[in-house]
Amino acid sequence: MPRRPLLPPHIAWPGAIIGLLLLSLGYGVAVVVAANSDGGAQVVEGASAPVSPGDAAAAIRSAALGWTLTARAAPSVGAARTVRVTVTDADGAPVTGLTGTATVSRPQRAAVLATRAVVPERGANGVYRVAVPDAGPGLYDLAADLRRADGARVLDCVRVTLR
Repeated sequence: MPRRPLLPPHIAWPGAIIGLLLLSLGYGVAVVVAANSDGGAQVVEGASAPVSPGDAAAAIRSAALGWTLTARAAPSVGAARTVRVTVTDADGAPVTGLTGTATVSRPQRAAVLATRAVVPERGANGVYRVAVPDAGPGLYDLAADLRRADGARVLDCVRVTLR
């Protein structure tokens, strides 16, 4: 005697189709939730605003200096992490006597985490320290605005990975 199916075919086939549609709807909802789990798309304020002539001229003068900024993570202390920024001139010689600030942000976020002072490292020519707020491991961007007493100014952005 043939075995009877658990569900009659007139219920099983439409049920399977409805089940697949519900499964695809569930995956769609999961993708939308995952895409917005970190705050969703970020809008950078003023990104489409034109650069003021003073800023553009300062950026051109900064690029003409040929100074290079490199950053590397230093051992962290407490809730702040330290990043060492090395500044060299076009010939590779260290640049000393700089003061200024660095704006700290995460590349994937529109908000600025902090603006911190750039402090010279003791006993190291051309090496400066920046305290970065601890927002977890990952990439950080430091937008530096550094000046020397003779009026030389460097505007540059460096990326560093903190673990």
